[in-house]
Amino acid sequence: SATLPISRCRTLCAIACADPEVPESWSSDLPRPSIDLQMRWQVLRNHAQMPGVELPPDTIVIQDALKISAETGAMLGEDPRLRQSAWSDIDHMLRSAQAPELLALRDLQERSAGLMANDISSVGDETEALWFFRAYPWAQSAHEVMLKYGEDALRAGRRHWAERAFQDVLTHANDSELLDMATLGYWLALAGQSDRQQDLARAMSDVPDDTALPWRGAMTPAAQIKAAICDPVTADDGPHPPPLSELRREKIQLTAAMADVEPFAPSQTSTTYGLGPWTLRRIEAVGSRFFVTGSRHLACYDASLQKNVWLCDEPLLSHNAVIEERPAMLGQSWSSVVGDHVGASSGRAAIYRLTAKSRDGVRTHNVTARDSDSGKVLWSTNGKDEWAALRPQSEAIAGEGCAYVLAAGNRSGRSPSMYLVCLNSVDGSIAWKRVLGELPENNDLRDLALGGSAITLHEGAIYVATDAGLFARCDVRDGALEWVR
Repeated sequence: SATLPISRCRTLCAIACADPEVPESWSSDLPRPSIDLQMRWQVLRNHAQMPGVELPPDTIVIQDALKISAETGAMLGEDPRLRQSAWSDIDHMLRSAQAPELLALRDLQERSAGLMANDISSVGDETEALWFFRAYPWAQSAHEVMLKYGEDALRAGRRHWAERAFQDVLTHANDSELLDMATLGYWLALAGQSDRQQDLARAMSDVPDDTALPWRGAMTPAAQIKAAICDPVTADDGPHPPPLSELRREKIQLTAAMADVEPFAPSQTSTTYGLGPWTLRRIEAVGSRFFVTGSRHLACYDASLQKNVWLCDEPLLSHNAVIEERPAMLGQSWSSVVGDHVGASSGRAAIYRLTAKSRDGVRTHNVTARDSDSGKVLWSTNGKDEWAALRPQSEAIAGEGCAYVLAAGNRSGRSPSMYLVCLNSVDGSIAWKRVLGELPENNDLRDLALGGSAITLHEGAIYVATDAGLFARCDVRDGALEWVR
């Protein structure tokens, strides 16, 4: 699990791991394994190293290790620069075992999980469903709960959640009916992601066309199902973008307020925050509108790029009240600051903006969501009690009903911790937050070349790189930390 699964994250990882001076104390905030978990983990590892022996005969040892790691989120690691999820490591070990070796564990887990499944399903709590699967990942009852989780996520438009849930079923179940339904769910989750069409084609190629699968109440040949799923995808693709040489150059008529902004002078502070001699930070097209982000302004233009539809402008204040904004973050999937619809109160996409204000020596950092149609504020983290000990550190990445942001925790007498925070896009409330590690006590240890922090979503996982040199992978559904270095 220490190997990066996607090429787009290799550069980020190389950057995050480049500084050899990062102290070992960075991981002091991460949950450590208890003595009980360490003992059971050692038993598992010893058996894995024996020739011809994968799992210990005492399945209770395995089950205890899974439950403890699922409940505590403990991180393991002999390498001082790497911490891995104990649950993920145990699960990886179990998935590499031969099918007959898992039969006793499946039976043990089902005896307990079967008694709890109805209550878990009836409550409908997503957090409980995820815990249930992680505690009993080889029980059929847990697979049924996770299958429902994936179906609900698909209906809610959360395709990355659904993809991860169906993958969980596909990699753990042995019931043919559940596997067939998870296969269809996985296809549908990939079909809803415009950048995953090659993955969808590969997944479909693994299933012969004459295979009968459950589809709309009847057993249907896979070839017909593939066509039904792929046709709408092809229709939605539209024309491919022209080559770069054929693109037209367009000019944006900046408002006087944006054109008059003075560039930031080079300094350690401005470099760390990604600021420099640029009036504009990013330009993004959504539908027939263009959104232009500056260090102190956010402007909306029509398709001609000449008419300013609306402008969110804050007064150019004196040196003791500066408004700053980060530039665009790295990452391809969900790299947009323009999210999806945020509810009936707006019916429009939301635009997320990170600003920092200083007044009388006190600086506050806020994430604000604005209506893309009018520019009006939908919500802000400013003044919320749950942000009293947190300071946003990155531009929010938006999509599928959530916005993700990196934040530093304010703690007196100790180095701050870095968190991945998930916000509800409707009201800005914190859905969950996960600690990634502790920041260096000396800010000079931070590599200024890492100015800004990146968040990237890929295949149901969130990859984050912080300007303190931390690089991590988390589960998109609840932020469960899988590895960090």
